[in-house]
Amino acid sequence: MLNEILAKYVEETFTGPDSSIYHYTKAGIGSEIIRSKHFRLTPHQELNNKSDNGELIVGPQLTKNYLKKTSLTRWESRLNDFMDRGITMHIGSFCEERHYSHTIEKYGPDCLEFSSMYLNKLQKQPVLIGRVIYDRKKQKEIITTMIDLHEQSNEEGSEKKRISLFQWLCVVYPLLKEEKHHLDSECRIITAYCMDPDDQNKIIGKVQNQITFEHHEVQLIRG
Repeated sequence: MLNEILAKYVEETFTGPDSSIYHYTKAGIGSEIIRSKHFRLTPHQELNNKSDNGELIVGPQLTKNYLKKTSLTRWESRLNDFMDRGITMHIGSFCEERHYSHTIEKYGPDCLEFSSMYLNKLQKQPVLIGRVIYDRKKQKEIITTMIDLHEQSNEEGSEKKRISLFQWLCVVYPLLKEEKHHLDSECRIITAYCMDPDDQNKIIGKVQNQITFEHHEVQLIRG
């Protein structure tokens, strides 16, 4: 089935780090997160509210350009609607660099280290942990490959195939950012689900707007 093919492609394409990852934030916020033992993930609808980042732009633009060359050209508006009302994603942003002056200056001096042991445990849950890709050539290859997999699929039911494609395109969008942000050395944790959570065939990931941890799994190394 196309859904399984796309899931496998995304998993193989967006590899996660083998070592610890770090979240930089304002002074004092890090200790609050440690005390609470949970880390809030950001709904995808809020990502483009950051005027300096302009997120969720690269993927949709590449998709729009390529859809014109396929049988899906007339479905662009439906994909936009799906992003708005058909799926909810929650995203956590992290850096692979420890004591990294660039992110300290940009986000704040408090640095939370999420251990590799914790990440291994987290990956057993229905979440995606992947490095952000900044290279435009690679980004274009990812989008076109996913759409081509849809075009090549012999699975019956055009609506079901289309929804599977829309789901996975949306999931990878937060992992494609403009090259000017490459110094962030960013990786992300993503949970995602369709608006019909009772339909088990449509669930991509567990409905989850935060991740929880024990005190030995996450530590404040700056503050």
